[in-house]
Amino acid sequence: MDIFLAILIVIGLGLLSSGRVTYRLRRSRLMVVLLSGGWLAIFVGMLLGPNFFPLIGVTEAETTLVSPRALLESTPLLMMGLGWIGVMVGLQLRWEVVRSLSAGIWKVLLADASLSILLFGGIALVGIHLWTDADALAPIWPGVLLLTAGSIGWSMETRSLRMANATETDARLDTLIRATGALGGVLAVTVLGLGYKIVTRDADGAFVFDLTGAIGRAALIGVLAVLVALLGRFAIGLAGKDRGHQLVVFLGIVVFVAGIATQLDLPPVFAAMLTGVILVNLKGNSIEGFEKFIVKAEFTVATMFALLAGILLDPRIGLPGLALALVMALARILVKPAFTRWAARRSDEQEPRLPDDSPLYLGAARQHPIFLALAVSVVLLEPSAYNARLLTIVILSGLLCELLPIFARRAGSRALGDENSTDPRGAPTQGAPA
Repeated sequence: MDIFLAILIVIGLGLLSSGRVTYRLRRSRLMVVLLSGGWLAIFVGMLLGPNFFPLIGVTEAETTLVSPRALLESTPLLMMGLGWIGVMVGLQLRWEVVRSLSAGIWKVLLADASLSILLFGGIALVGIHLWTDADALAPIWPGVLLLTAGSIGWSMETRSLRMANATETDARLDTLIRATGALGGVLAVTVLGLGYKIVTRDADGAFVFDLTGAIGRAALIGVLAVLVALLGRFAIGLAGKDRGHQLVVFLGIVVFVAGIATQLDLPPVFAAMLTGVILVNLKGNSIEGFEKFIVKAEFTVATMFALLAGILLDPRIGLPGLALALVMALARILVKPAFTRWAARRSDEQEPRLPDDSPLYLGAARQHPIFLALAVSVVLLEPSAYNARLLTIVILSGLLCELLPIFARRAGSRALGDENSTDPRGAPTQGAPA
């Protein structure tokens, strides 16, 4: 009964999130950020779970509507949701679209990935070592890898950062930020998927490095993705335009690939992403209607996983965990926008050149939404207090990265007296890029 209630509440709230009320809320610039990032859903999940109210002196028995135990016992359903997200990410990589991207976008992506691995990988390594007092790399490797991979890229939401008097160069910069953010999410999933099982447990339960085993699992997942994509293309052809048949085919693809990945102790979102990439690039494959059907549920599925994250997190991270979250957030806010501006202007070969100063660069400070899905997948693969608290660090640093740039921009606008340069609802005015 607890499992059924947990699933019912999460799915029900996820569907409610796509209703007219929340759509109206998205007219506000601040609400766009809070809803698109899933932060409000995370807070609701915390209220539903057992870890928030005990912090203010209320017992768990009086407040818990959904227990993490009930959710973890419904792991197959949750893994299917991660597979859904992975397929959506993979479907973005249509070869015709990827080939049309400018060289500048790829250069910025490479620069950001290098910065993320060196800077945030170092912060994660030192921070988790101090937080857990671990005496070896192997036990903390999954956490270090998660924080490093999730730091690649940024949120594609730029609506709250657009200017009313946008120019041609602003529109080009907006495209660069959104495209690089999307590709960064793909790279983040790939890094975590390839590196997660480099560390395994031996017969005694101790963490050990197993590079050969990780390569074998990755190759097996690649073969699996090809076979499932071929099977999916055949099934999509049989389904035609019937929405019910399309749903059955999609769920079959996701459940199969996510289930196999889970059995191999690999993130389902990685295996599903590979399947989506292959499926969308198979010759003679017409899946435009199928893609539209999947993308329509994107916001609802993202909200469901934000709710799950709020329920599963454990806020007892202590001062070292809080410091790690703050350092990661400040590093993103202080370094990423400036570095992205440098990389974008250096790689730009078109005239007129990209602007030297634009609020769009602040978009690089925001965490990519896929970071949350990756953190939830780590908790589901190995439920533990450590991973639940690591999820809290991801959420806390992400929330700071979302809010601080907005407040900084508003403070700057007031100081310069240009508050009238943006539409009060957060929407671009006529003539601005859509």
